[in-house]
Amino acid sequence: MRLHDNIFIRIDSKKIVGGIEIINLENEQCSVGISLHGAELKSFKNRLTGFEYIWKSDPVIWNRSAPFLFPIVGRLKSNAYFYQNKKFSLGQHGFLRDMDFKVRQQTKTEATLFFKSNPGTIEMYPFHFEIFVRYALVNNRLSMEFILNNTSEESIPFSYGNHAGFSAPINPELHFEDYYLEATPNKDRERIVLTDSKQADLGNSFMENNFPIRLTHNLFKQDALIYKTEGQTQFTLKSDKDPAKLVVSFKDFDYVGIWSPYPTLGNFVCIQPWCGIADRVGTDQQLENKYGIYQLEKKESFSREFMISIY
Repeated sequence: MRLHDNIFIRIDSKKIVGGIEIINLENEQCSVGISLHGAELKSFKNRLTGFEYIWKSDPVIWNRSAPFLFPIVGRLKSNAYFYQNKKFSLGQHGFLRDMDFKVRQQTKTEATLFFKSNPGTIEMYPFHFEIFVRYALVNNRLSMEFILNNTSEESIPFSYGNHAGFSAPINPELHFEDYYLEATPNKDRERIVLTDSKQADLGNSFMENNFPIRLTHNLFKQDALIYKTEGQTQFTLKSDKDPAKLVVSFKDFDYVGIWSPYPTLGNFVCIQPWCGIADRVGTDQQLENKYGIYQLEKKESFSREFMISIY
């Protein structure tokens, strides 16, 4: 379905936090807070237990919570790429996470946020586009859908992902090391390592099945654990010491990144579904040749959805 920037319908359910507008969704079980800055999920709380499942965005540790990644995932070599013989500068994970969205539609349990290209984005990424982010809360599940419309007169190369950070511990009486990650299906997965310069070392990827992953901060000394994925995939964050858990499920994403900061330590772990990856070792820096890049034809749309369920 193709959406357009035409009608803006709004329910007044908002607050201002640190100068940023936060909109709220809720039902009898859960409450959700979404920042218009980056369309970023800031809170997903179980109203019955009071547990908060989203990282609190501490500026000393990591000042984000669940940013959307576009038009790249990961880092470019020298933070730059070339397109049609012109050089462009673009920081890690792209610019969308730092852009302000508008609310297109909102009800008590659903919201659609909107952003479109502008002269500032075209300086970094020379294409015209529209982006819609849809949030829908049903019982204990929050779905997050990303829709990209190509409004250029040419195909556009892009990557997309999310960088959601989840509280670990979920129960504040426990500890980071009390939690682990399960993967479904439980099978061997290709793992891709990053170099010290944050490039994907595809030549040294290897097959691995180390699930369940017991969380320790030392696990992330070499940055994120990155796995290839395909089809329906599910990751569960849980502890044997408490029944509270979180499930991230998605389909048709190419990779998942598991990350927590090191050596600065934070009590959270990111489960990141990606359609794209950092520049590979040996890249020619041409955007259309970037490993894992998608091509969206003119006037066409791309969409992906992932879901977070809390228990």
